Amino acid sequence: MKVAAGASAARADEGRFRPRVNLKTMIALVACCGAVFWAWRVVLQSKPINRMVFALRSGTAEDRRVAARELGTATAPEVHQAIPALIVALGDADDEVAAQAARSLGTAGATAATAPDLGALIIAATEALSRALSEDRPEVRLAAVHSLGLLGSRAGVAPPDALVRMLQGHPSEEFRGDAATALGQFHTTNQGAIRALLDALVDDAIPVRRACNTALRQQSLVPPLELVPLLIQSLRQGRDARERYLAASLLGRRGPAAQEAVPALVATLQEPPGARPVSLTLPPPTGRFAGRRPTAEPEEAPRDWDPACEAALALGLIAKGTVSSGQAVAALKRALRSEYLWRRGAAARGLRAMGSEARAAVPDLAVALTEAVTGKQEPGNGESWIVLALGELAPGSASAPQAIRALIAALDAKQGGIRGWAADSLGQFGPNASAAIPRLRTLLDDSDAFVATKAKAAMASIEGKTGPSQAAARTSGRRPSDPARN
Repeated sequence: MKVAAGASAARADEGRFRPRVNLKTMIALVACCGAVFWAWRVVLQSKPINRMVFALRSGTAEDRRVAARELGTATAPEVHQAIPALIVALGDADDEVAAQAARSLGTAGATAATAPDLGALIIAATEALSRALSEDRPEVRLAAVHSLGLLGSRAGVAPPDALVRMLQGHPSEEFRGDAATALGQFHTTNQGAIRALLDALVDDAIPVRRACNTALRQQSLVPPLELVPLLIQSLRQGRDARERYLAASLLGRRGPAAQEAVPALVATLQEPPGARPVSLTLPPPTGRFAGRRPTAEPEEAPRDWDPACEAALALGLIAKGTVSSGQAVAALKRALRSEYLWRRGAAARGLRAMGSEARAAVPDLAVALTEAVTGKQEPGNGESWIVLALGELAPGSASAPQAIRALIAALDAKQGGIRGWAADSLGQFGPNASAAIPRLRTLLDDSDAFVATKAKAAMASIEGKTGPSQAAARTSGRRPSDPARN
């Protein structure tokens, strides 16, 4: 009984001394916490990047759209916050928010590429955009494709497999074409991407093939060295002239590192032209179908799609400064005597790319130009490359007088491009081309302003009023036509 009474007394004392929290204290505590939270939120959102990230996570649909757009303009110090937030927003229930997040991931990733030590963020953005390619929402997929292309052009990442698979198997021509365009923007590429572009170039619908053609022509798309054997195989055994043509172009971008391709390139120069591929543009409908969507059969591509044209340039780029230089000059000199006029201009491009190593070909260039402007066949714009090559290779050489005579004769060509570039090339010889002054003077009033401008500059150089025109100045105004690549 005494023990029980003692326990009861203890409980009574405990109750008497237990702290009591009244309602006023509770309200004060809640108010204090709220004030602290409010102050923390004000401080946090005082920075725009924090405010945008918060809005993207917790705002209304309109707030999230605006935040997703603004995060795409994040600066390099801010992208470590912007990119993770945008990756999460790719899954936003609002289609516009998700699509804008995909677009902004591209620009934010491109900004990250300008700063050191942000490679992990770029990889995370690339992987997230690759996953977005399987989205059910078309606008999100399209935005992801475009952003991947932007990252490929700025960040040095390789094209993801998901983008290659989209080109190979997506049911929409539009998306396959967009995938091809994006793949062409990557500076770092791989065998899967190149193979897929070449396959679609030959076998897909015309809009997709056109996109593949544009992608493969991007000079920034330089294939890795391990692709050289594959490209040599495409050059030798390609399914049509377009594949072989672009395989030669890709090899040329590797420069001297692709020396093993020299025999295949030389062989391509020596073979007769084969069947031309169909054009990538449809001829306009005629008769009662005029004005409607083209329904005619595709026409043949221009003859300049001959693979030998690009093989000539690739040969010059690859052989320059190597033990294959002499072999390349000899092959290109033979091509200058080709019965196919368009190949002569292509050979001149290859020789021009070799610089002073190709001076032995100056007499052949002079003969080719004379035959082009005085022969029965109408010269094309490709002959402008012969004119340019003479202006760069012949000055100071033993064959300079022969070159000058050929260039003076070219001043009478019907094509304004040939006349203008012939005048420009004569200016490279300085006073040694004084015999051209009378004819150049008549061109000062030429109906083609390009010709008149070049004639005036050439006369100034020859008469010693200025130095010979510099190479940089030669790129101004009209450019010689590349082989047609429609």
